[in-house]
Amino acid sequence: MNMQELYEGFILSRNNMCLSDKTIKDYQVLLAPFLAQYGNCDAKQFSDAETEAYLAYISSRKNLVKNSKATYIRHFKAFMNWCVKRHGLGVRISDIVVPKRE
Repeated sequence: MNMQELYEGFILSRNNMCLSDKTIKDYQVLLAPFLAQYGNCDAKQFSDAETEAYLAYISSRKNLVKNSKATYIRHFKAFMNWCVKRHGLGVRISDIVVPKRE
């Protein structure tokens, strides 16, 4: 199973929770950069190193203000949390720190 397949399961689970269409769209938009980089990555091989690399990528984006970076990271953390709980992904969620909003 790859990260794209986990993402599809995550979105399905959010739909099953009857989240608003806007919330689902937010997950789709905000997780798109992650999927572009790691969608084909085997979930069993996804680790803290990839998590750190993705967080560094988001943090380095000059076109995003601090609040936007926090939003990307918050949505990413929710997805990773689901992956760990549902599929045993080997990532330490506690290491994903969402920056404080301004």
